[in-house]
Amino acid sequence: DSAAIVTIAGLGQSYDVRTKDISETGIALVGVPETLEKGTMVEIRCEGGGLPKPISAQGMIVWKRGDAVGVNFTEVEGDAAPAVSTYVSSQPPLTRK
Repeated sequence: DSAAIVTIAGLGQSYDVRTKDISETGIALVGVPETLEKGTMVEIRCEGGGLPKPISAQGMIVWKRGDAVGVNFTEVEGDAAPAVSTYVSSQPPLTRK
């Protein structure tokens, strides 16, 4: 759980949202406004929540349920990709109930 800022690519609109889940290929966000629809290209910056360093990435919204969206990364900036991998591998496995 970390804070994230989502910017609509090319339009410069920013929204403060929360991360729900992160993987090496994408991120799930909650608190996303209705104006962000499936297929929208976004820029994301995440920090906190145990991440070893802030992560900046670009991606596309690939699913939407209420105020939650899933974003597939299209580009992870700089050395953030190894930071995501390290963070993901350090998390305990999910258990389903």
